[in-house]
Amino acid sequence: MASIWADAFDFSGSRLRDLVRFPFRQFVIETELSEVAVVDRLRPIIAPRSPFFARFNFFMRTDKFFAGSVSPDGFKIARIIRYGNSFLPIVVGRFEPGPTGVRVQVTMRLTQCLTTFLMLYFAILVVVIVAAVGLEIFSSQTKGIEGMFAIVGIAVGMGAFAYLMGSAAFSIEARKARRLLERALQTARS
Repeated sequence: MASIWADAFDFSGSRLRDLVRFPFRQFVIETELSEVAVVDRLRPIIAPRSPFFARFNFFMRTDKFFAGSVSPDGFKIARIIRYGNSFLPIVVGRFEPGPTGVRVQVTMRLTQCLTTFLMLYFAILVVVIVAAVGLEIFSSQTKGIEGMFAIVGIAVGMGAFAYLMGSAAFSIEARKARRLLERALQTARS
């Protein structure tokens, strides 16, 4: 568990770049396990409930790492956390035949509710910026240019802050979830 936290707060090179990437990840886990063995490895670490409720388990104690469902076709899960993080990724995996076992195609994304909220939030910021610039351009007086720059600066700052905060929170949780999945599906090498 300590290595997960150490990796989450390692801000060197690619880790820092990962913190500002758009909150969406896709990767593949290659394993020599069969589909049945993959499902058997995942079931002990997944509590059978909606991934949406993984973030609301403040008082429930469990030894599971994820909440969601797993089937012979794939899984839809989210990490069980005991702190607030609206940017907790939904992890969707599909099982496909691989060259020596199973290929797990994993997608990490935000919840649809949060995605809709963020699209609305950024749309409102764009409207505010366009309105401020438009009023200054089409206004007969040019006294308010400082006010226009202030409004545009505040709106851009609010957008940048929201994006950076969200992408960093998502990235930290995505890295933890990926590490747990890879550890659960690793095969012993001889």
